[in-house]
Amino acid sequence: MKNKMKIKLTLLLICISIVPLIILFSLYIKNTYDFYKTQRKGMAFTEIEKAAYKANTAFSEIDELVSSLIYSQYDNEYCIQSISAQENEKSELTDIERLQNYREFKYVCSNLIQNNQYAEAVYLFNKNGSNYIYTKGKDYFLETDYKESTWYKQIEENGLYKMMTFWSSSNKRVTGKYYLEIRPVSNDRGEQLSYIAVVCNTDFLSEMDNEILDDFIMIINEQGDIQYEAGNDIQNTGKTGQINKNDQSFTERKNGEYVFSELGINNWKIVSKYNLGELGTLYKNNIINLVLVIAVCIIFIIFLVLIIEKYFIDPIVRLSYIMVQVPEQNIKNKDKKYKERTDEIGVLYNQFYEMINKINILIKEQYISQINFLKEKLNGLMSQINSHFLFNTLESINCLADLDGDKRISLMSKSLGDMLHYSMDFEKSEETLESEMKNIKTYIKIQEIRFENSIRVIENIPDKLKNCIVLKFMLQPIVENAVEHGLIDVENDWWIKISAEELGEKLVIRIENGGEYIPSERLEKIRKKIEGINEHLDQDSDLKLKRGHNIGLENIQRRIHIVYSRAYGLNIFNREKGGVRVEITLPLKYS
Repeated sequence: MKNKMKIKLTLLLICISIVPLIILFSLYIKNTYDFYKTQRKGMAFTEIEKAAYKANTAFSEIDELVSSLIYSQYDNEYCIQSISAQENEKSELTDIERLQNYREFKYVCSNLIQNNQYAEAVYLFNKNGSNYIYTKGKDYFLETDYKESTWYKQIEENGLYKMMTFWSSSNKRVTGKYYLEIRPVSNDRGEQLSYIAVVCNTDFLSEMDNEILDDFIMIINEQGDIQYEAGNDIQNTGKTGQINKNDQSFTERKNGEYVFSELGINNWKIVSKYNLGELGTLYKNNIINLVLVIAVCIIFIIFLVLIIEKYFIDPIVRLSYIMVQVPEQNIKNKDKKYKERTDEIGVLYNQFYEMINKINILIKEQYISQINFLKEKLNGLMSQINSHFLFNTLESINCLADLDGDKRISLMSKSLGDMLHYSMDFEKSEETLESEMKNIKTYIKIQEIRFENSIRVIENIPDKLKNCIVLKFMLQPIVENAVEHGLIDVENDWWIKISAEELGEKLVIRIENGGEYIPSERLEKIRKKIEGINEHLDQDSDLKLKRGHNIGLENIQRRIHIVYSRAYGLNIFNREKGGVRVEITLPLKYS
């Protein structure tokens, strides 16, 4: 027997214990991840805002520095304006004049940028081509082919008030990118005289690296073009364009997550890749610890399930197995460990075995009683049949003896002796079909003498079936009814046909005669009487049935049911060509 209940209960226990744990674990992981992600974004946004604020502050300082340079005075004159006006008005300055101008330019610049942390150099480009340069240290070669540079062309063509851009020197000795702010210098009449450019370092951007923002920073313009980058991460403008189109402060890419913020100049955006290493490590450690806790809980739950299975499910499955085996074989009390338990399982086992013992005792008593009852009943039925037949036979002999002495009396007496010999063995309730046929033939001889008419017996029984086991004196009452109630009023040839055939595991015997029909209403009453259904027939009908069929067919039917069960029996039909057919169904058994 398959342990269906055991499997179902085990799976049920696992499901109601582990599945909720897994669901809670999954929800916790999701909520923790969402919280972690939100915290990461919040911290990254805070840091990029700080970086943007620092950059904007630096841009503002540089812008104020340029304004201060333009409007710085020397001897009550605006130094830069004065120098630019002299270079623009005079076709050529003397060396002394130009030296004096350079000293004033150096004085102003050194005072303003020497202590400035961002400014590195100041360039003054005049219309006549003369340039003034002041640097803190190294030269940046901004003046080299400056008229061909992009920044110069843009400010010249567009007439910009000021321009801010990132610039790289064409000279190989100067590496890196620098922030450049350029403004035109005009006189009091608004006429443009020159351009002043301040070269600044980008330390204010590189100093933004910290534990949250990665060692990568980038500034892009409105078109998504990279103006400045530190580190090595985003390599193409396609990705920066996507960042620039995003209205949110965050964007996710295959190679990481990015945060950005608006800057105060040129609609630039500052972009950085954020990396919360410590927070991520803490998150991973929490997940690992949680997984370990879940694993321990699952192991503990499985252990509990195994205990429940051993002490509660297994006894029930075992009891169900025993209950299935009860109808098939005797059950021995082998479950001592369950019977000795004092809980409900022990009560269940003890009561079950006590019930089985009582049932066995009752079955044994009932079985013996039923066997004795059936033996007595069979003997009584057989005696009743024999008495009925012997009565008719003796009556015939008596009539013949009254008339005259004849050899027929001898034949009848011999046949009667054979039948008496056949019926004397009361212990045997079954015989072979061949023996039963011999008895029928002996009986037919007696009936031929009695009715002074030849009775033809047609036998259609295969040799194989002649050894089949049938009830003793089963055919004789049927043949007797065929002669006395079917053939007695027939003037034509008297015949009785007895055939047998094998149908699966059943033996079917047919007894037919060519006598008279039985009326349908009477035939139905006979069938009910045979089956014991109609117990309240009217007196006339009951009398006719008793004379014709009650002792014979009903007794045979009862014997078959007693010996072989109600799955077998006999039935009676009218033949289409006249006469009656009786069919007997028995289990197919061989001697």
